[in-house]
Amino acid sequence: MVERGRGYRWRIEWWVPAIYAAVSSAWIYGSDARVATLAGSIEDQRAISVYKGFGFVIVSAVLLYAGLRWALRRERASAQRVQEGEVLLRAIPDPIFLKGREDRWVFLNPASQNAIGLFRAADLSPIRGEVRQS
Repeated sequence: MVERGRGYRWRIEWWVPAIYAAVSSAWIYGSDARVATLAGSIEDQRAISVYKGFGFVIVSAVLLYAGLRWALRRERASAQRVQEGEVLLRAIPDPIFLKGREDRWVFLNPASQNAIGLFRAADLSPIRGEVRQS
């Protein structure tokens, strides 16, 4: 997600349809005007419009596929970086406490869990969200 201004965020679920609407509107307006000037008869205009429509569907499908593939690659790469960071944080022998924006515990490594006695030594799984005592 891309940050814009104060707290305003453009998410992929907003910008993909917005770009699609802008590009498709420009395509329809521009190509219809060009077909009207180039084609002689109404039958020619109809035939050209059908092929123009098929071309639009094919081009937009390819572009949507490419955009979604790009977004999924970024999301997977981000998730992999987070997972690698968690593995690294778990391996550090010093206690590490991470809190989120709402002042909730996001991560406690095994050393911190042992330090504050939240978990038994056998149950050293890191926690997400809320601290729960087992």
